[in-house]
Amino acid sequence: MSRLLQESASLSSRAPRLIATSATVLLGAGLLRGGLGEIPGAAALTGGLAAAVVFLLLPVGTTAPWWLVAAATGCACGLTRLLGTWCADPAAGFALTASAVLAGVALQSRTSVAEEGDALCWAAAAGLLAAIIPLLLRFLGLNAADPAMLEDPLRNAVFLLGQTWLAAALAAAAAAGAATASFIEPSVVLALGGCALALAAALRLRPWTRGQSQPLRARALTLAPVFCLALASLAPGLMRDVWTARLDAAYPGGRFLFLRDDGARVLAAYEFSIKDRTALRDGVIQSDDIAARLAVRVLAGQRFGLRRMLISRPPTPAAPVDASLIGLSVTLEKGTSSEAATLDALGGPRWREILEAPAPQDKPEAALLFLPRPAPRCERRRWAGAAALRALRARLMEGAPVAVLLPPGVATGEVEAAAREVFGSARTADVGRGVLVVAAPEIETDAERLYSRLPAAARSPDPRVARALAEALRWRPPPTAK
Repeated sequence: MSRLLQESASLSSRAPRLIATSATVLLGAGLLRGGLGEIPGAAALTGGLAAAVVFLLLPVGTTAPWWLVAAATGCACGLTRLLGTWCADPAAGFALTASAVLAGVALQSRTSVAEEGDALCWAAAAGLLAAIIPLLLRFLGLNAADPAMLEDPLRNAVFLLGQTWLAAALAAAAAAGAATASFIEPSVVLALGGCALALAAALRLRPWTRGQSQPLRARALTLAPVFCLALASLAPGLMRDVWTARLDAAYPGGRFLFLRDDGARVLAAYEFSIKDRTALRDGVIQSDDIAARLAVRVLAGQRFGLRRMLISRPPTPAAPVDASLIGLSVTLEKGTSSEAATLDALGGPRWREILEAPAPQDKPEAALLFLPRPAPRCERRRWAGAAALRALRARLMEGAPVAVLLPPGVATGEVEAAAREVFGSARTADVGRGVLVVAAPEIETDAERLYSRLPAAARSPDPRVARALAEALRWRPPPTAK
């Protein structure tokens, strides 16, 4: 049943993507047929837009790097214009390009997420296939020249354009395969793109033939690619160096344990010189281990005898490790491969061995969710809606409490309202440098009672421990009834 619910949720989350893509393709074809094709460049731009939108069909949870989307969009613009010229019909060029891209993405849709080396190989293959298409059209055009095509360019279209369509579909499939895990730095892509542009312009203008008539321009065009290459050598590691400077300004010394650009975000694990470790997301410090441990205890104290907890995408191992140390079995919800690697870098290669996993048939009795800092708008909207919380409740035992740990500064009203709608009651508390929204049929806010409900491993005979929990947990007043 849980697998069926997950598949249903995945299908429902992809439905808007399918609708948006289909609507874009149909709208583009309709506009072109309706006269937009007579506007110079409109067909090419629409074809590029269709290629960009099709990346929404990637598996849920993956995001294509911007540079890959930009390259694919540029290729689609060129292919649309080229095929439109071949057919003497901009709409036909758009239809051929859009259908090839759709077919390629559909062909690659069930392929598993690629590793770094595989992704870059797929990207290289996509570029090679795209570069072959002009050569293929040249070969076909020269070897299938027919005077009748001067009046009917679509003569023998199935034979001639079918091969081009297949090459474009294979290129789109390779690009979709590369989109799931590509790690070229955008600063390098930008710098090398500038080098290529300067070199292409210089070669096209042939400055060596203008040495006598335009000596200054000839020298400038000759030196431009050299200067671009020298500037490009400074591009690698741009953001790493910037983040290192910021971290050194906060506390000098330290080193990156892990750093990866997964195409959507740059995730990193960093160790200061004092051996404190932290997680970074796009250069923003994520971990507040004090808030994470408090959230575990507040959630565990919501019901007597709680033994199994689901923890979703924690930024550091602090929450799952603490839950395991106080006697809870932990279901650690899998995030992306980069998130998993960040946790392993922070906790060490064997940190997961201390987690006691529950039996597969046992449902978790509580769930703790983490939102990154700053919280993306899509994540805030997701957990501010009742649908995601209902799907989560279906995975838990009846009456299980749920807590969402948000970064400071995020408005909690919508999340709390959705939690109250689904679970019956919700309260918000400030914990450490985070904000905790707790949802359950009945919520316990008294610190002493919360402490008394914790597993024995979390309790101490020292009364100061209970007082420390009471001081650290600052409940906000409940919303007033309208």
